[in-house]
This record gives sequence, C-alpha cells and structure tokens, in this order.
Amino acid sequence: DLTLRGGLIENTGGVGVDYSFFRNKVKVTAEAFDFANSHVRAFARLNVLKGVYVVGGADLMEKNPSSFLGAGVFLTNDDLKLFLSKASF
Repeated sequence: DLTLRGGLIENTGGVGVDYSFFRNKVKVTAEAFDFANSHVRAFARLNVLKGVYVVGGADLMEKNPSSFLGAGVFLTNDDLKLFLSKASF
C-alpha cells in the first residue's frame, strides 16, 4: 500500500511517497523536489471505472502555487488488442 521513491523529478533530485487504499481505487501522492526553490506537489487519483480516472491536487511552489484537476483513460495491452481486433484496415 505504501511506496517510497527517490530520484530525479523534473531534472532535480527529489523524494516521493504514494499511498493506495480502498482496494487501490484511491492513490494519494506527495513529492518534494528542487529543494533550492521549495517545490512540493500533492495530488490524489481516483479510479472511477476500469481504466478511467480523475486526478486533482496542488503544486506548491514557493513563488507561484497552483492547483490542477484532470481526467484520463488508462489502456493496457489487452485493451489495445481488443480495440485493434475490431478495427478494419
């Protein structure tokens, strides 16, 4: 359920933590990087349906904080095989 990360984030050193709960339907993430400018990002991702998700959070940069909201579709290889088998070329 808990993942700790470290490495390059946006071309600077950084660390991050992910926590998943509700049977991996919700994932909360926090990242800190670019320590000279105190850059922190936190967001949550909710899997609405199989392969469909919404995400929202905040990018807490010292000089210019901002928030974001989005949605997306996650396709696996099996999904692509299904779509391509139905397409006529």
